[in-house]
Amino acid sequence: MTIFNWKKPHNVYVDATISNRHSQDQNLLKNSYIGYVVEGLELKGEKKIDETESIDAELEAIIFALDSLEKKLKRFIIFCDHESAVFEINREPVNPKLKNIRIKKIRTRLENNPSIKVKMFKVNPAHTYIKKYIENNKLNQV
Repeated sequence: MTIFNWKKPHNVYVDATISNRHSQDQNLLKNSYIGYVVEGLELKGEKKIDETESIDAELEAIIFALDSLEKKLKRFIIFCDHESAVFEINREPVNPKLKNIRIKKIRTRLENNPSIKVKMFKVNPAHTYIKKYIENNKLNQV
């Protein structure tokens, strides 16, 4: 396992895609895929998940990146384009009514490792990557 230990934090872009989510055809499968891309390195990953809600899928993408990269990269910033997910992760003070276990899990991991941050990002290269992955593997079929 290579640990990249540069002074500047690495930029990690995460995304989730739910195929056929907006289709009116109830017979089409709704498949969900998550992925991450590390800018400037050949580190990236993708996997299929069982989520149909966009916020939960995006949170799973952040957890996937944390699980995959926490031991490989010393410092990194996870960029996510889901505004409400990023807001809840970084909210101060913590919402006392917060029930989402994924957000709690991410917050705990960030508190335990202050060299990792999660930030909002509007144009997401991981989105392009995961779309190409789905197209190349014909994973969007019924």
